[in-house]
Amino acid sequence: MFGKQQNWIALMVLMAFIWTMHFSVMPLKANSPTEQVCSVSAEQTPDYFEAVSQKNAPAKKKSMLPLILIGAGVLAVTAVVLFLFGLLKYDIRGRWTVIPDFPDNGEESGGIECSFIGTRESGRTGALANYSGQYAVAGNKVSWTLFDIECDFLLSFTGQFDSRNTMSGTTVFRIPPAAEFCGTWTATRGWKGVDY
Repeated sequence: MFGKQQNWIALMVLMAFIWTMHFSVMPLKANSPTEQVCSVSAEQTPDYFEAVSQKNAPAKKKSMLPLILIGAGVLAVTAVVLFLFGLLKYDIRGRWTVIPDFPDNGEESGGIECSFIGTRESGRTGALANYSGQYAVAGNKVSWTLFDIECDFLLSFTGQFDSRNTMSGTTVFRIPPAAEFCGTWTATRGWKGVDY
């Protein structure tokens, strides 16, 4: 559900940033002009040096508010983007409890401890001592294999992350030379079974 809303969140953040930029570059309201002294007397008119000193008088300090708003906007957009990318990067590494279900062969399967060792994108899969295989992750899509070295059968899993700590999908159980059973699977982060 979060993945479907990320475009809307990114659009709202972008609009807020543009709005902040728009108002931060608007000119400040000018002060009302000072009253001019109108006099015919030459004594009241400023001479050349007074006029030059008025022109060279230090200008009023500009407000720091626009710069502060721009900086805050850039930081906010950066933080939101990093937060969104952090949420969307799923990490499969660690121990999982995988429960396959094969209705074709009429048997219920217990949970399998599955460990994923490597990077976020790929690595080695293991379950107990006699299973081995490889995994791959692309976005929220996952796939991996488990090969039983002793019994010579292969389990293939494909599916997706349903959340950061749950996965589900379909699986194929192949037994040489030609037996094949199709089913589904669910997985939860952490081993929920008994360690041997």
